[in-house]
Amino acid sequence: MTLSDYINEIEFAASNVLEAIWTDNKRAEKLKTEIEQEAKIVENEYQRAIALQNYAEDPDDVMLGVGMYWDNYFGADKDVYHKNEKLTDLQQRLTAHEFSIISLCGNLLEHAKKGLSIVYGNPKKWPCGRKIGNQCLSEIIIQSRNQSAHIDEAIKKGKFRNNKIDNCFELLKNDINEIFSDYTKRDMAFEIIKILGWTDFNSFKTDLELLV
Repeated sequence: MTLSDYINEIEFAASNVLEAIWTDNKRAEKLKTEIEQEAKIVENEYQRAIALQNYAEDPDDVMLGVGMYWDNYFGADKDVYHKNEKLTDLQQRLTAHEFSIISLCGNLLEHAKKGLSIVYGNPKKWPCGRKIGNQCLSEIIIQSRNQSAHIDEAIKKGKFRNNKIDNCFELLKNDINEIFSDYTKRDMAFEIIKILGWTDFNSFKTDLELLV
C-alpha cells in the first residue's frame, strides 16, 4: 500500500471530521462578532441616557434621559439579550461536544500517524515533509498524536514520560505560538490541526502526500 492509497481509504472519515470542526468554529466566531457589535451599541446608548440625566438643566431633560434608558433597555438590549441566549446555547452545545470533537482531532492525527507507520515503518525512517517552524511535519504528527493520546496521564503527573513530546511542544511554543505552553494541561489536537492549516480534506491530503 502506498500513502496515497491509504489516504484515499480514510477520505470519508477525515472529511467529515474536518467539516464538523470548522463549521462549528465559523458559527461561533460569527455570533461572537455580532454580539460584540451589538453590546457596543447598547453601551453607547446607556451612556448617552445617563449623561443626559446627569447634566440635565430641567426636569424635562431628566425624563428624556429616563425615556432613552428604558427605550434602549426594551429595544436594542433585548436583541443583545437574545443573541447572548443564542451564544450561550451554542457554547453549551460546543462544550457538550468538546470531548468528541477533540477526540476526533486526535483520531485524525492517529490516522495520519498510522498511515506513515504502515508505509514507512519505524518513525526514524519517516520522511520529513514540510517544515513547521524548525520541525518536520512527520515529527509534529507523531508527537502531537502522542500528546493527545497521553494527556490524561500528563495532567495527573504534571509531565509526560516521553520527553520527545516536551521537545516538540517547546519548539512549537517558541516557533509558532505561546498557546502550546499548555501542552501538559490539555489536549492540543485542535490547535495542531489549526496551525497545520488542515481546514478541509484536500489540505490534509496534500500535506500527507508530500511525505515521500
